[in-house]
Amino acid sequence: MLALGTTLRRRYERSRGSEYVTLDGVMEEPGRWRFQFWSEESAKFKCDELFASDAMLLGRVAYQGFAKAWPAMTDEAGFADRMNRCTLLPAISNR
Repeated sequence: MLALGTTLRRRYERSRGSEYVTLDGVMEEPGRWRFQFWSEESAKFKCDELFASDAMLLGRVAYQGFAKAWPAMTDEAGFADRMNRCTLLPAISNR
């Protein structure tokens, strides 16, 4: 069990999770299937979610992909700037 320091505990006590997942439980490679379900409503939801976040907890593969891709991206809406300023936290395992 990991004992978190007081400052770290306060910072993360309001954590929320968000996943791309199909009704049959598929989470792998959302870039291959989620676009057929993408809409203005889902785009607004994800944008609002990002701008309300201080950090993102990512798996190793997602972390490596984000760290490689996002620094080179720009857009007029400020999404890319927010992604680049958001703290990315890689989830790791000590098996």
